[in-house]
Amino acid sequence: MKKNKALFTTISLISSILLGWVAQAQKPVSAPIKVTNDPLMWELPMKETIGTGTFKYKNQKTGKVMTVVISEKSGKISEREDAYKKRLPRMKLWSAKVFEIIRDETTLAQMKTPIPTDMNYFCPKYKSLNETQRMTFWGQLVAALTFRESGWKPTMTYLEPDHKIDAVTKKFVRSEGLMQLSYQDVSSYRDLDCGFEWKKDKDLAPNDPHKSILAPFRNLRCGILILDKKVRMNHEISTPNTYWSVLRPTFNPKYKLDDPRRGNKNSKISWIAEQTKSLSFCK
Repeated sequence: MKKNKALFTTISLISSILLGWVAQAQKPVSAPIKVTNDPLMWELPMKETIGTGTFKYKNQKTGKVMTVVISEKSGKISEREDAYKKRLPRMKLWSAKVFEIIRDETTLAQMKTPIPTDMNYFCPKYKSLNETQRMTFWGQLVAALTFRESGWKPTMTYLEPDHKIDAVTKKFVRSEGLMQLSYQDVSSYRDLDCGFEWKKDKDLAPNDPHKSILAPFRNLRCGILILDKKVRMNHEISTPNTYWSVLRPTFNPKYKLDDPRRGNKNSKISWIAEQTKSLSFCK
Protein backbone atom coordinates (compact mmCIF):
# COMPACT_ATOMS: atom_id res chain seq x y z
CA MET A 1 0.00 0.00 0.00
CA LYS A 2 2.81 2.36 0.88
CA LYS A 3 4.59 1.49 -2.39
CA ASN A 4 1.45 2.27 -4.40
CA LYS A 5 1.02 5.59 -2.59
CA ALA A 6 4.65 6.51 -3.25
CA LEU A 7 4.30 5.50 -6.90
CA PHE A 8 1.15 7.60 -7.23
CA THR A 9 2.91 10.62 -5.69
CA THR A 10 5.88 10.21 -8.05
CA ILE A 11 3.63 9.97 -11.10
CA SER A 12 1.69 13.06 -10.00
CA LEU A 13 4.91 15.01 -9.53
CA ILE A 14 6.22 13.99 -12.96
CA SER A 15 2.87 14.89 -14.55
CA SER A 16 2.94 18.34 -12.94
CA ILE A 17 6.46 18.96 -14.22
CA LEU A 18 5.56 17.81 -17.73
CA LEU A 19 2.43 19.96 -17.78
CA GLY A 20 4.52 22.92 -16.63
CA TRP A 21 6.97 22.35 -19.47
CA VAL A 22 4.15 22.12 -22.00
CA ALA A 23 2.53 25.30 -20.71
CA GLN A 24 5.87 27.10 -20.83
CA ALA A 25 6.51 25.84 -24.37
CA GLN A 26 3.07 27.07 -25.48
CA LYS A 27 3.54 30.52 -23.93
CA PRO A 28 4.33 33.05 -26.68
CA VAL A 29 7.86 34.42 -26.49
CA SER A 30 8.55 37.91 -27.77
CA ALA A 31 11.12 38.06 -30.53
CA PRO A 32 14.36 39.89 -29.68
CA ILE A 33 14.10 43.60 -30.36
CA LYS A 34 16.29 44.81 -33.19
CA VAL A 35 17.98 48.15 -32.58
CA THR A 36 20.12 50.51 -34.62
CA ASN A 37 23.62 51.70 -33.77
CA ASP A 38 22.23 55.04 -32.63
CA PRO A 39 21.89 55.14 -28.81
CA LEU A 40 18.95 57.07 -27.41
CA MET A 41 19.98 60.45 -26.04
CA TRP A 42 19.57 59.44 -22.40
CA GLU A 43 22.36 56.90 -22.98
CA LEU A 44 24.75 59.77 -23.72
CA PRO A 45 26.21 62.46 -21.42
CA MET A 46 23.84 65.37 -20.79
CA LYS A 47 24.46 68.61 -22.67
CA GLU A 48 23.57 72.17 -21.74
CA THR A 49 20.60 73.80 -23.45
CA ILE A 50 21.15 77.16 -25.16
CA GLY A 51 18.36 79.49 -26.27
CA THR A 52 18.97 80.76 -29.80
CA GLY A 53 15.85 82.76 -30.48
CA THR A 54 12.98 84.52 -28.69
CA PHE A 55 9.88 86.41 -29.74
CA LYS A 56 8.30 89.20 -27.71
CA TYR A 57 4.83 90.68 -28.01
CA LYS A 58 2.68 92.92 -25.84
CA ASN A 59 -0.54 91.67 -24.35
CA GLN A 60 -3.08 94.36 -25.13
CA LYS A 61 -5.26 93.52 -22.12
CA THR A 62 -2.62 93.32 -19.40
CA GLY A 63 0.08 95.50 -20.93
CA LYS A 64 2.65 92.80 -20.12
CA VAL A 65 5.36 91.89 -22.58
CA MET A 66 5.28 88.16 -23.32
CA THR A 67 8.53 86.41 -24.21
CA VAL A 68 8.49 83.07 -25.99
CA VAL A 69 11.60 81.01 -26.69
CA ILE A 70 11.17 79.83 -30.26
CA SER A 71 14.44 77.97 -30.77
CA GLU A 72 17.07 76.20 -28.70
CA LYS A 73 20.08 74.01 -29.32
CA SER A 74 22.31 71.66 -27.36
CA GLY A 75 25.67 72.99 -26.20
CA LYS A 76 28.63 71.44 -24.43
CA ILE A 77 28.52 68.39 -22.18
CA SER A 78 27.37 69.53 -18.74
CA GLU A 79 27.42 66.22 -16.83
CA ARG A 80 30.28 64.80 -14.78
CA GLU A 81 31.67 61.54 -16.10
CA ASP A 82 31.09 59.68 -12.84
CA ALA A 83 27.44 60.78 -12.71
CA TYR A 84 26.95 59.70 -16.32
CA LYS A 85 28.46 56.26 -15.74
CA LYS A 86 26.33 55.78 -12.63
CA ARG A 87 23.03 56.38 -14.42
CA LEU A 88 23.89 54.66 -17.74
CA PRO A 89 22.82 51.10 -16.75
CA ARG A 90 19.42 52.44 -15.71
CA MET A 91 19.07 54.33 -19.00
CA LYS A 92 19.76 51.18 -21.00
CA LEU A 93 16.96 49.42 -19.15
CA TRP A 94 14.63 52.32 -19.98
CA SER A 95 15.59 52.10 -23.65
CA ALA A 96 14.84 48.38 -23.78
CA LYS A 97 11.45 48.93 -22.12
CA VAL A 98 10.56 51.84 -24.41
CA PHE A 99 11.35 49.78 -27.51
CA GLU A 100 9.29 46.89 -26.17
CA ILE A 101 6.27 49.13 -25.54
CA ILE A 102 6.55 50.84 -28.94
CA ARG A 103 6.82 47.50 -30.75
CA ASP A 104 4.25 45.49 -28.81
CA GLU A 105 1.61 48.03 -27.75
CA THR A 106 1.56 50.82 -30.36
CA THR A 107 1.39 51.29 -34.11
CA LEU A 108 3.88 54.18 -34.10
CA ALA A 109 6.76 52.42 -35.88
CA GLN A 110 4.79 50.11 -38.14
CA MET A 111 5.36 50.54 -41.88
CA LYS A 112 1.62 50.57 -42.59
CA THR A 113 0.96 53.41 -40.12
CA PRO A 114 0.26 56.78 -41.81
CA ILE A 115 3.18 59.18 -41.35
CA PRO A 116 2.33 62.31 -39.28
CA THR A 117 2.00 65.36 -41.53
CA ASP A 118 4.67 67.31 -39.59
CA MET A 119 7.22 64.47 -39.60
CA ASN A 120 9.57 66.34 -41.94
CA TYR A 121 10.28 68.78 -39.10
CA PHE A 122 11.38 65.96 -36.79
CA CYS A 123 13.00 63.51 -39.24
CA PRO A 124 13.22 64.54 -42.93
CA LYS A 125 14.08 61.00 -44.11
CA TYR A 126 11.44 59.18 -42.06
CA LYS A 127 9.55 57.93 -45.12
CA SER A 128 12.55 55.89 -46.26
CA LEU A 129 13.29 54.35 -42.84
CA ASN A 130 12.77 50.69 -42.03
CA GLU A 131 10.74 49.60 -39.00
CA THR A 132 13.80 49.29 -36.73
CA GLN A 133 14.92 52.82 -37.55
CA ARG A 134 11.39 54.13 -37.07
CA MET A 135 11.24 52.53 -33.64
CA THR A 136 14.53 54.23 -32.72
CA PHE A 137 13.12 57.57 -33.89
CA TRP A 138 10.09 57.23 -31.59
CA GLY A 139 12.33 56.10 -28.76
CA GLN A 140 14.46 59.21 -29.23
CA LEU A 141 11.35 61.40 -29.24
CA VAL A 142 10.25 59.82 -25.94
CA ALA A 143 13.72 60.31 -24.40
CA ALA A 144 13.81 63.98 -25.49
CA LEU A 145 10.24 64.64 -24.34
CA THR A 146 10.96 62.98 -21.01
CA PHE A 147 14.05 65.13 -20.46
CA ARG A 148 12.10 68.37 -20.99
CA GLU A 149 9.29 67.15 -18.75
CA SER A 150 11.18 65.67 -15.80
CA GLY A 151 14.92 65.88 -16.43
CA TRP A 152 14.82 62.03 -16.38
CA LYS A 153 13.99 62.10 -12.66
CA PRO A 154 11.42 59.35 -11.90
CA THR A 155 10.18 61.03 -8.70
CA MET A 156 9.68 64.50 -10.19
CA THR A 157 6.29 65.98 -9.29
CA TYR A 158 4.87 69.37 -10.26
CA LEU A 159 1.77 71.08 -8.87
CA GLU A 160 0.06 72.63 -11.89
CA PRO A 161 -0.40 76.41 -11.41
CA ASP A 162 -3.91 76.56 -12.90
CA HIS A 163 -5.19 74.71 -9.79
CA LYS A 164 -7.59 72.48 -11.67
CA ILE A 165 -8.99 69.55 -9.70
CA ASP A 166 -7.84 66.02 -10.51
CA ALA A 167 -10.93 63.90 -11.22
CA VAL A 168 -9.45 60.93 -9.35
CA THR A 169 -7.60 62.43 -6.36
CA LYS A 170 -10.05 65.34 -5.87
CA LYS A 171 -6.99 67.51 -5.21
CA PHE A 172 -5.10 70.02 -7.32
CA VAL A 173 -3.66 68.34 -10.41
CA ARG A 174 -0.07 67.16 -10.11
CA SER A 175 2.09 66.16 -13.07
CA GLU A 176 4.22 63.26 -11.93
CA GLY A 177 7.01 60.91 -12.93
CA LEU A 178 9.22 60.65 -15.99
CA MET A 179 6.53 61.75 -18.43
CA GLN A 180 4.67 64.03 -15.99
CA LEU A 181 1.34 62.25 -15.96
CA SER A 182 -1.60 62.55 -13.55
CA TYR A 183 -3.81 60.11 -11.68
CA GLN A 184 -6.82 61.34 -13.63
CA ASP A 185 -5.28 59.80 -16.76
CA VAL A 186 -6.62 56.48 -15.45
CA SER A 187 -10.10 57.91 -16.02
CA SER A 188 -9.39 60.03 -19.10
CA TYR A 189 -7.60 57.17 -20.89
CA ARG A 190 -9.44 54.24 -19.39
CA ASP A 191 -8.77 52.04 -22.43
CA LEU A 192 -4.99 52.32 -21.93
CA ASP A 193 -4.93 50.66 -18.49
CA CYS A 194 -2.27 52.97 -17.04
CA GLY A 195 -2.30 51.18 -13.69
CA PHE A 196 -2.02 54.19 -11.36
CA GLU A 197 -3.56 53.26 -8.00
CA TRP A 198 -4.54 56.35 -6.03
CA LYS A 199 -6.22 54.38 -3.24
CA LYS A 200 -2.91 52.70 -2.43
CA ASP A 201 -0.85 55.85 -2.95
CA LYS A 202 -2.95 58.54 -1.27
CA ASP A 203 -1.14 58.40 2.09
CA LEU A 204 2.35 58.47 0.57
CA ALA A 205 4.46 61.63 0.19
CA PRO A 206 4.24 63.35 -3.22
CA ASN A 207 7.71 62.18 -4.26
CA ASP A 208 7.66 58.77 -2.59
CA PRO A 209 9.20 56.33 -5.13
CA HIS A 210 6.75 53.64 -3.99
CA LYS A 211 3.84 55.52 -5.60
CA SER A 212 2.45 53.57 -8.55
CA ILE A 213 2.49 56.62 -10.82
CA LEU A 214 6.22 57.16 -10.19
CA ALA A 215 7.27 53.63 -11.21
CA PRO A 216 9.47 54.34 -14.27
CA PHE A 217 8.25 51.52 -16.53
CA ARG A 218 4.58 52.09 -15.67
CA ASN A 219 4.89 55.84 -16.22
CA LEU A 220 6.73 55.37 -19.53
CA ARG A 221 4.19 52.84 -20.76
CA CYS A 222 1.19 55.08 -20.05
CA GLY A 223 2.90 58.12 -21.59
CA ILE A 224 3.87 56.26 -24.76
CA LEU A 225 0.35 54.90 -25.17
CA ILE A 226 -1.05 58.42 -24.78
CA LEU A 227 1.45 59.67 -27.37
CA ASP A 228 0.41 56.91 -29.76
CA LYS A 229 -3.27 57.75 -29.29
CA LYS A 230 -2.73 61.49 -29.78
CA VAL A 231 -0.63 61.03 -32.93
CA ARG A 232 -3.25 58.72 -34.45
CA MET A 233 -6.01 61.15 -33.51
CA ASN A 234 -4.32 64.38 -34.68
CA HIS A 235 -2.19 62.98 -37.56
CA GLU A 236 0.59 65.20 -36.25
CA ILE A 237 3.21 65.04 -33.51
CA SER A 238 3.04 68.69 -32.47
CA THR A 239 -0.46 70.15 -32.17
CA PRO A 240 -2.21 72.47 -29.70
CA ASN A 241 -4.21 69.40 -28.62
CA THR A 242 -1.33 67.12 -27.71
CA TYR A 243 -0.91 66.06 -24.07
CA TRP A 244 2.40 67.77 -23.24
CA SER A 245 2.85 71.54 -23.46
CA VAL A 246 6.53 71.12 -24.38
CA LEU A 247 5.41 69.25 -27.50
CA ARG A 248 2.82 71.83 -28.53
CA PRO A 249 3.61 74.52 -31.13
CA THR A 250 5.23 77.78 -30.07
CA PHE A 251 2.06 79.58 -31.15
CA ASN A 252 -1.55 78.46 -30.96
CA PRO A 253 -3.55 80.00 -33.83
CA LYS A 254 -6.75 79.15 -31.96
CA TYR A 255 -6.34 82.31 -29.86
CA LYS A 256 -6.28 85.99 -30.84
CA LEU A 257 -3.01 87.87 -31.16
CA ASP A 258 -3.43 89.67 -27.83
CA ASP A 259 -4.37 86.51 -25.90
CA PRO A 260 -1.50 85.31 -23.67
CA ARG A 261 -2.49 81.73 -24.42
CA ARG A 262 -1.48 82.24 -28.06
CA GLY A 263 2.18 82.19 -27.10
CA ASN A 264 3.25 78.86 -25.61
CA LYS A 265 6.28 79.66 -23.44
CA ASN A 266 6.58 75.98 -22.55
CA SER A 267 7.06 74.81 -26.14
CA LYS A 268 10.33 72.94 -26.69
CA ILE A 269 9.66 71.47 -30.12
CA SER A 270 12.71 73.12 -31.76
CA TRP A 271 14.99 71.45 -29.21
CA ILE A 272 13.13 68.13 -29.34
CA ALA A 273 13.33 68.16 -33.15
CA GLU A 274 17.08 68.80 -32.91
CA GLN A 275 17.44 65.61 -30.87
CA THR A 276 15.45 63.44 -33.29
CA LYS A 277 17.16 64.91 -36.35
CA SER A 278 20.53 64.11 -34.76
CA LEU A 279 19.91 60.40 -35.44
CA SER A 280 22.23 59.28 -38.26
CA PHE A 281 19.39 58.04 -40.47
CA CYS A 282 17.23 61.18 -40.05
CA LYS A 283 19.79 63.66 -41.35
